[in-house]
Amino acid sequence: MRTPNLEMRQITRFYLFSQAHDTLFQMAQELSLPEGLKFQCSLVLQRIWQSITSPEKVAQTVLAVIYCVSRQTRYQIPMRELKRVLQKRQPSRKTRHILTTAGQLGILLGIKTTAASAEEYTNYLLKKLKESKQLYSRLHPAKIRVDDYIEWLLSYTSQILEFLTPNRKKGKNPLILAGAVIAGADVLIGLYRNKKRGFITQGTIAKATDLSEQTLREVYVEVIKPILKSDKFQAVFTQRR
Repeated sequence: MRTPNLEMRQITRFYLFSQAHDTLFQMAQELSLPEGLKFQCSLVLQRIWQSITSPEKVAQTVLAVIYCVSRQTRYQIPMRELKRVLQKRQPSRKTRHILTTAGQLGILLGIKTTAASAEEYTNYLLKKLKESKQLYSRLHPAKIRVDDYIEWLLSYTSQILEFLTPNRKKGKNPLILAGAVIAGADVLIGLYRNKKRGFITQGTIAKATDLSEQTLREVYVEVIKPILKSDKFQAVFTQRR
């Protein structure tokens, strides 16, 4: 015979499960997650929903699921986007709450998550840049197609990333670092076409990719500019032109 307390706990758990799924679909829409990724998150949530013990933990647990699945599938979601979605619901919560819960889920599910790299974020930012109106407005006067320009950026960012050693990455936000790599690639495109500078500004890159222009400039000057001026890089760049 079921006791009232047991029935109440079951009702509460069912409520939390339902709330978690509703929250997942809301967050997936806010983060513009692909349907496939949303489906995978839903499957994972079904496996771990019993670890949600209170309504206060629903949001951070769902975001931890999204984080784990996105890292496993190499789908780039900047941590600040996850933080924004979390603080919209719980302003006092921080990034560490998502990461702590993600670590616990990783142990529970037997998976290991790693932070996104500058290489991964470069592709993510290039996609955002391609979709921005700012890029088109900068390239149109020079009669350069956006698709061609993005293809050039892909080529030159890969060259710069080859010289981005672990020591140079140390202590740098990989998202900002990726933006600085793109800024460096733009400079190389300008040099290839006999221009003193690139076709777009660091401000354009920052605005199109939602990065801080000042921080982007600082990382560019500190990390990327020395790479572009190094003899080794110049030798490779000249050879591949």
